Amino acid sequence: GIIIGPKGSVYRDPETGKDITLGNSWKADVIIDKSYPENQNLENYRDFALYFQDEDNILGTSFMPYLQNVAGLTGVNYRLEPWTYREDEGCELGNMFTACVAADSDPATPTLKAHAGDRVMVNIFGAHNEQNQMFNMDGHQWRRHLNQEGSDMIDVEEFGGGEYIQAFVNAGGTYSNPGTYLWLNARTPYQQAGQWGYFKVLPGGDRSILPLGGVALKAGKTASKEVGDDVLSMNK
Repeated sequence: GIIIGPKGSVYRDPETGKDITLGNSWKADVIIDKSYPENQNLENYRDFALYFQDEDNILGTSFMPYLQNVAGLTGVNYRLEPWTYREDEGCELGNMFTACVAADSDPATPTLKAHAGDRVMVNIFGAHNEQNQMFNMDGHQWRRHLNQEGSDMIDVEEFGGGEYIQAFVNAGGTYSNPGTYLWLNARTPYQQAGQWGYFKVLPGGDRSILPLGGVALKAGKTASKEVGDDVLSMNK
């Protein structure tokens, strides 16, 4: 997939700071070039891409007896974290989303990271789907229509094969609260099959990723954002 950002932007690895503008990655910091007039009201943001895939065309249909488990290949960015694996590793059903696997603190699926208050764009793609799916991110809402003023605020959205969602959120929700949140497929059988992961909202001083504030290009103003501002659209 190709994601097009604001004109003149530079794309940076959020951990190393390497320029990945001409590279391939499912995560990047987008550094805005404010020398372009159309970018004056835009701010730096984190950008992520999640590609969902499934190939079960029977689950959920009027077929008796009703099926409970997803058949075929399922994943996000070619990765998955099935509940059955976690149960085999000692996770109890009530703690399925906690760090209960001894060897790995994070699931194999993509872990999104941002500092509290960062602007975050999550691009969700129906890369290969036999069924419609439901994307949800705990504790966060986004506009149903990205730059449409007055658009409904939602926290779950349907998508199918060949469709995409742009969820533009404030990391940590309305109050920029640090913590580990979940992104997932809201259809439970697909959660069980492994379509879920972490969105880690880190305190401002955490150095496992680079800060967005104070980074600017050319002669433009420093691109920064006050922690606690609500994120409703791409415009400031």
